[in-house]
Amino acid sequence: MAPTNGSILATESWDIADFVINTGHGVKGLAEMGLKSLQKQFHQPLQERLSEKKILGQVSIPFINKLKWESPEVAKSICDAAESWGFFQIVNHAEEKRKYSKENSPTNNVRDEMLEYRKSSEVLIKRLMHVLVKGLNVKRIDEIRALMLLGSRRATSTTILCVRILNTQWENGRYKSFEHYVIGNGSQNRISVPLFVNLKPEAILCPFPKVLANGEKPLYKPVLCADYSRHFYTKAHDGKTIDFAKISNVCDENM
Repeated sequence: MAPTNGSILATESWDIADFVINTGHGVKGLAEMGLKSLQKQFHQPLQERLSEKKILGQVSIPFINKLKWESPEVAKSICDAAESWGFFQIVNHAEEKRKYSKENSPTNNVRDEMLEYRKSSEVLIKRLMHVLVKGLNVKRIDEIRALMLLGSRRATSTTILCVRILNTQWENGRYKSFEHYVIGNGSQNRISVPLFVNLKPEAILCPFPKVLANGEKPLYKPVLCADYSRHFYTKAHDGKTIDFAKISNVCDENM
């Protein structure tokens, strides 16, 4: 049984996942309950919580200008951003702001807008995948697709597409992967439209042979995509999901 509105959740007996997912209440239903606290597994570790003292005012997440898409400089910027940050933002990507204005509409019209958004994003995803894989010296992509997260973020008058690399196994740790946190802003609205591009459950996640061709030791063991996803949804917020696939003896040698 779920706690009553405004009550304090102090026990571990209530299954939040069942309430949100299985019974279909969703995150919105959870937010409307007015809970005062959450189970310990949903508490972010103190050492990982954002501190204003750690914010670097002169440093900015890389911006990629899609209008200069054919330039070799852009391809290099994308790979550099993936290696240094694991996250970058795309401007001038043709995803018009009007597409998101219906997000709060009570009608079904927003479904058509989202389908249009998904189709246009597929072109961008394939292009990004081509650039990132080429940066690893892998010549043929075929049907390989990266685990990426795309979301729109409205900053001032600009609609920005944020791209985050979720999986670091294929490139053997070359492209960074990090946890993504969103902070509420009391003075501006923020609209996020996430789009996950995932592999099939039976796909195997492991470093590309080309990446290991020079004798580099693999940092991760082969893992089924289904096992990775299962671990992601069952683990607490402590460290990266991909850490469970690390080969410990290799990691120890590199330390």
